Amino acid sequence: MSLVVVHLRWDGVDPEQYEQLCRALPEGPGSPPGCLARQRRRQGSAVLGTEVWGDEWQAELFVADLDDLLAPTGLGRPQVVAFAVPDCFGVSYGVRPAGVRRPASAPVVPHPRSPADARSARGPH
Repeated sequence: MSLVVVHLRWDGVDPEQYEQLCRALPEGPGSPPGCLARQRRRQGSAVLGTEVWGDEWQAELFVADLDDLLAPTGLGRPQVVAFAVPDCFGVSYGVRPAGVRRPASAPVVPHPRSPADARSARGPH
């Protein structure tokens, strides 16, 4: 499984539209299932969004539903750029990489030998 990062950009967003956008695409606990992180920021009259999705299928569904989600805001469809990153980066979001399992038990680390035991194991000089 790969993580999918989706970058969104809206140009010419006024403060009221920004507030509507925040309600339509809530951050934190209001994020949809599969959305591991969501962030928005204003840059002049543009709004830039970054989302991290748990898999490609969920990210595609989100992008496909954007028109319906954004209809109340009056904003058009944003510029969308999406790319996959290796699942090893999912550790930051609490996602275990595919094929990595917890060990059944903790590894056994032997106790270090004392210097005297180490000398006797090498034999006479």
